[in-house]
Amino acid sequence: MDITKFWKRVCDEIKARKISRKKFAESVDIPYNTFKSWLYYNRSIEVGTAYDIAVALGVSLEYLINGYGRKKNAGNSRIPGISVTVTP
Repeated sequence: MDITKFWKRVCDEIKARKISRKKFAESVDIPYNTFKSWLYYNRSIEVGTAYDIAVALGVSLEYLINGYGRKKNAGNSRIPGISVTVTP
């Protein structure tokens, strides 16, 4: 897994939902400074945490890791007030 690309896809998904990174981190119960450090230093994370991030964004873990695969969790975003729409 290319962790740099993983974090880029995470950031792209956050940006697409027009929310702040801080709000996103709070929505997945990750301290903002920890999340910011992961992004800044391209830190590897546990697969369970990566899965939680994918679920919160409403995308598949496969998509975040590989950049392909259906965004199968569409509509299931855990971020309050954020709707997820996916076009096949």
